[in-house]
Amino acid sequence: MKTGTETLLKINTELQSKNEFTEIQEFTRCIFCEPPKKKILAETKNFYVTYDACALLDGHAEIHTKEHIGCSAEVSDEIFDEFVELKAWLGKLVSDIYGDVSFYEHGRAGHCSMTVDGVICHHFHMHALPFTNDISGQIASDISEPIIIKDEYEIPKLYEEYDQYLYFEDTQGTKYFFPVTGDIPSHYLRTMIATSIEKPERADWEHYFSRDAINNFKKAITEKTGGKHE
Repeated sequence: MKTGTETLLKINTELQSKNEFTEIQEFTRCIFCEPPKKKILAETKNFYVTYDACALLDGHAEIHTKEHIGCSAEVSDEIFDEFVELKAWLGKLVSDIYGDVSFYEHGRAGHCSMTVDGVICHHFHMHALPFTNDISGQIASDISEPIIIKDEYEIPKLYEEYDQYLYFEDTQGTKYFFPVTGDIPSHYLRTMIATSIEKPERADWEHYFSRDAINNFKKAITEKTGGKHE
């Protein structure tokens, strides 16, 4: 599969054993810099797509840079096309299998990951999942009125003006940029989505893991593609 400027190097649908899944949860540094092999769905020259080990729903995946940067707004101009094209590819994969896809990101607002020793670690990762509820109104009520953007290329421009932000894209493709002016709860969007799907226990990513969700997604990809990937 060509993503325009970059070639998708591989798609991994090899199922995980219980022991392998346990090893994935054990990390000593940023969990996005060196993801375990079986957590990688696909990769390009500058990005990984990984299965979310703490999946809110089957079909939950993340796009993140190989370079340690803070948010999508900090992705360099040289590789931003690669990001946009990979996001479109992932969105199509999830929606083809599950019928819908939404995206969300914490743009340096409310940390989304920690190292094992408790140090806050910002490494850009944008979530994709077949979540169908529209939570934009609740975010607006809690955080700020959104700026509806035409495409991802507006994110870096708004970041220069507003600094930290939340990003949510609904199943209709409406893209919301929420400026954040103060502290917000850690994993705010994850918690909101978990509550919305009536699975509040899934908000606690440090204790909620689902090997079945990853393997179900891998099986669904294989069934959808017939085991052939472009």
